[in-house]
Amino acid sequence: MKIEKGSLFIITFVSFVNILYGIYDANNIEPSAQFYFLYLIGFLWLVASWIKKDNKKYNIEWCREMGIMLYIAWPLIILFYLFKTRKLKAIPIILALLLIYFGTYYISFYTTTLFAK
Repeated sequence: MKIEKGSLFIITFVSFVNILYGIYDANNIEPSAQFYFLYLIGFLWLVASWIKKDNKKYNIEWCREMGIMLYIAWPLIILFYLFKTRKLKAIPIILALLLIYFGTYYISFYTTTLFAK
C-alpha cells in the first residue's frame, strides 16, 4: 500500500503531537493555549490541503467554506470523504489512523511514566 505525501504529513504531525500530549499527561502538566492553537491550525491546514490535493483525482464537489466545516466536524468529514472516494478500502485506512492516533499517545504516556519513576 502506497502512502501519499499528504497522508504521511498528517500521520507524522498527529504522531508528534500525541507523543507530546502523552509526555504532558504523564508529568501532570497542562499544555499551553499556544500548543492547542498550533495543533488545531496545523492539523486543519494539513487535512484541508490533503483533501484539496486528493480531490483532484476524485472530483467531488465541496461547499464553498471548507475551513469552517473542517473546524466544526473534521472527524465526520474525513470519514465521509474516505468512504465516498475509496468505498470499502476506507476501513483499513480508518483503523490505521485510529491505531496511530491512540497508539502514539499511550506509548508516550506509559514510556514517560516508566522513566519518571
